[in-house]
Amino acid sequence: MPPTMRSRSGCANCKIRKRKCDEARPSCLACQKRSIVCSGYETKLQWDCGIASRGFLRGATLPLVSRKQRQPTSVATRAEGAVSPATPLLEYAGRGTHQSHVSRHVFEEFMQSSVHSLYNTSTDSRLRDIIGELAEESPACYAACLALQIFHSEAGTEQFHLQFDRALQVFRGELTNTSSVPRRGSILAGLFLCTLSLEQGMPWTRHLQCMADLYGLGKDTWQEANLADEYTCHVLEMIAVMDIPNLVFGRQTPCVKMWERLRKLQALKHGKAPSGIESMTGLPRSLLDLLACQDDPGAEYRLWLWEGEDGNLQLVHFWEAWRCSAIIYARRNRERRGEQISGAGQSPHVPSTKRLTQYLVSALDALRLGLESPENSHMLMANGMFYPYVIASAEIGLLREQPEWVAALKKVHDMCLKSDTSDNIRITQSLLEAGWKRDIDVLDIHEAARQRGVELAVF
Repeated sequence: MPPTMRSRSGCANCKIRKRKCDEARPSCLACQKRSIVCSGYETKLQWDCGIASRGFLRGATLPLVSRKQRQPTSVATRAEGAVSPATPLLEYAGRGTHQSHVSRHVFEEFMQSSVHSLYNTSTDSRLRDIIGELAEESPACYAACLALQIFHSEAGTEQFHLQFDRALQVFRGELTNTSSVPRRGSILAGLFLCTLSLEQGMPWTRHLQCMADLYGLGKDTWQEANLADEYTCHVLEMIAVMDIPNLVFGRQTPCVKMWERLRKLQALKHGKAPSGIESMTGLPRSLLDLLACQDDPGAEYRLWLWEGEDGNLQLVHFWEAWRCSAIIYARRNRERRGEQISGAGQSPHVPSTKRLTQYLVSALDALRLGLESPENSHMLMANGMFYPYVIASAEIGLLREQPEWVAALKKVHDMCLKSDTSDNIRITQSLLEAGWKRDIDVLDIHEAARQRGVELAVF
């Protein structure tokens, strides 16, 4: 028998096993035959130690693109408006004349369409302008925006993988050339690269931890000076939200409590922690404070007593769906740990799981109907309905008894999720469908994701 050939350009699974990969897309046939999730062909964001030799990053962890994975970075040389599938969109993702005509066109498409998939508020949110300005000041952020746009329009293509690889290289170069705290655009670039990893169904929280280390968010000694301006605060809040417990199913790394640390620092700087709506999730910061402590004793009761904040009708439905979901998931986690509803902070006045699920499905259905109205076309809360949809769909025993709830959830799926082809959505939906084929009352979505070896983001 001839020796097994090692795959140099195949998926990561085949490389690890030193097997020949057929390189089929989006997943290779070898992985399909073994009934495992294909790890894809993108360049992984690896981390090394001590790369930086000066300034704030000296001895710190930095992203590393292996030499075997690097691609040439020449400029596309085909006719104007054409992009070679063998070259990234840009050689240097900087300002003005450094941006090619093609890359600028792709960036404008990103700012008109794909940028709206990154947050749950509205199309006129200031976050869009913040992202645009940070992309103009940071080559790494600009390159990551291009990769996001190509992913949404041409996921799995060679052009996407080349641009993703290029974004990683620019990101690493930007960090190694920083003599102080990484600038805000660099941090946003890292967040976007994490987003690309999670949308492809790849483990990604280890990269989030490295980003926290770079900015000191994983330490209690984090400096007030790091909250230099409004834009920086927005970016750091976005990263901190991604670290909140129970918003990532199958998480393989421990939570580093970035949200709690950030809120304490905000309180120290301003006298009290800011209220209002967080830009990415569209949720009140007061509700996110409770979500960050979802596994603490008495969490269900505190969530139930949450008074809410001022907002339009669609926002109120949105927040109610999230609140009920958080109570249900906190309760299911407590039940899995074998804890009883007794002791300080607990209350028998919190409704039953059946009643909470009814409230949750009703809020989702009302929100769906509201978002279908033309006057609400600027609202983006549909991007944030994934978490409550998953929590409700995991209550399999209750749903089998309530076909009306099932029909309502299907309408939510068809409006918000059916057209989303990301692996993060696809894998989560496949786990829910597999749960329905089993004789269970509740699907432990976290354990199901852990067994599959995936980290599923639901924020």
